[in-house]
Amino acid sequence: MSGTSFKQIFRRVFGDGVEMPKIICTLGTTTDDEAVMRQMIKYGMAAARINTAYATIPEYKKRIDAVRQLAKIPIILDLKGSQIRLLTDDKYRIEPGDEFTVSFQGGPIAFNYDFYGEMSPGEQVLFENGTIRTLVAEKKNHLLVLRVIEAGEGHLRNHMGVNVPGRVFQGIPLLSGKDLEVIKFGIEEKVEYLAISFVRETEDALSLRYAINDLLLGKAKANIPVNFKPKMIIKIEDQVGARSLPEIIKKFRDQNVELTVMIGRGDMFVEAPKHHLPFLQKEIIRICNNLKTEVIVATGLLESMQFNPYPTRSETCDVANAVFDGADWLMMSAETSNSAYPAEAVKMMKSIIDECLKYQKRQG
Repeated sequence: MSGTSFKQIFRRVFGDGVEMPKIICTLGTTTDDEAVMRQMIKYGMAAARINTAYATIPEYKKRIDAVRQLAKIPIILDLKGSQIRLLTDDKYRIEPGDEFTVSFQGGPIAFNYDFYGEMSPGEQVLFENGTIRTLVAEKKNHLLVLRVIEAGEGHLRNHMGVNVPGRVFQGIPLLSGKDLEVIKFGIEEKVEYLAISFVRETEDALSLRYAINDLLLGKAKANIPVNFKPKMIIKIEDQVGARSLPEIIKKFRDQNVELTVMIGRGDMFVEAPKHHLPFLQKEIIRICNNLKTEVIVATGLLESMQFNPYPTRSETCDVANAVFDGADWLMMSAETSNSAYPAEAVKMMKSIIDECLKYQKRQG
């Protein structure tokens, strides 16, 4: 099979004796301090992720350069994709029972994509990882009137994430204009991986492959390295993607293309019934292990360490269970990108992984 897997890249850099799983850290404002970055690498950061839903390409460039000056580790550019977001001109207070109107064409409160024609009264619309729950009370004049069921933090604010559970909107592109710019930038920078969000079927994954191929075909006209092609990470973030995963992996393998799978637990926890998440995670890991495909468990593993120097009991068990289930990589998001304790979070995760591996060895 052509291509280089995550394990192969890591072994090429660090040697064949290294055991998995390893740690991916998301970069952000708190990792821009060189001393913090050095500590994270020392404690076990084995790959760096940049979430391109935030910041700008010049900022991504600065962070890539900072990592590469300190270590030879893979860089992942995680594409923004088709995430629906709320756009507001201010912060709006809400309480259960309140109603507010959302436009699709700008205004005080609006969505960043137009999916009006695919919505119906009574449907749920969730905000901020499902902490704010609303129902469509009325649909008229290209506006949705939403009734607040659960108010979460009690405010609507700009750029909140939006989920409509169980829906796949046909009018929303999988790759945005910025995503295409980021793909070109990633190829120019020779990043090892590009990640695409909300993959539900083979065609979704192919959209990234086609975008990469189109840019490589035009490399003579651009600053794109010869004989270089980033690898692909597909993010599975709902039940539809989980059901399609074996078919996606097999179809790409038939084309001699190797994928890495990321379990995007943030959106999955909103899209699927919450009590299904542990079983979806285990099933996706099982599928990937059986098909010899690398799998990343992502989001919320040590979430409380964004604010505290130690994790909760349930978080340490969560990390250990992901190791025992057979994850190849564990990924931190806010724990490192926007945290008071980024290096401590890496050190803690590495300690849990090491203890799991000792346990596995004792068990034979």
